[in-house]
Amino acid sequence: MKVGVDYYPEHWDRAIWEEDAARMQAAGITLVRLAEFAWSRLEPTEGQFDFAWLDDAIDILGQHDIQVVIGTPTATPPNWLVVKCPDVLPLDNKRQPVYPGVRLHRCYNSPSLRRYTRVIVEKMARHYGKNPHVVGWQTDNEMIGNDSHSDAAISDFRLWLQKNTATSKQ
Repeated sequence: MKVGVDYYPEHWDRAIWEEDAARMQAAGITLVRLAEFAWSRLEPTEGQFDFAWLDDAIDILGQHDIQVVIGTPTATPPNWLVVKCPDVLPLDNKRQPVYPGVRLHRCYNSPSLRRYTRVIVEKMARHYGKNPHVVGWQTDNEMIGNDSHSDAAISDFRLWLQKNTATSKQ
């Protein structure tokens, strides 16, 4: 059986990553999930990708026989994307934007979020797809944060209703 944990190296000084990995290994940890909230570190400005820090974290974990599952960072769009495409933010039930500062500040129905998600995920897949320490990928696992009253969400919901109403009448 594999025992795993989440780890957020982007929150810690790089000087302690080695010690963290050694402690995880000593505790029997064999699997770590990384990066699911790190979009702003992986793409600090549009089109400028920085995987070096994550490469280092993965290498250190691998040196301690710890395998990695990479989480796609779609639960936390970076501020540059929020400013450029405010439709990535979900709208609450009063149709007010849920601003960044907490995770899950994204509207899955946003065409902009889908477009930029594709870019970051494809870049990550190309970069880490053959890394021997990366044994899996995880898409966003916190589905609770999907409540959005945006125009795109309302439109998509209506289309879903039409499709499923037509199907159920058959």
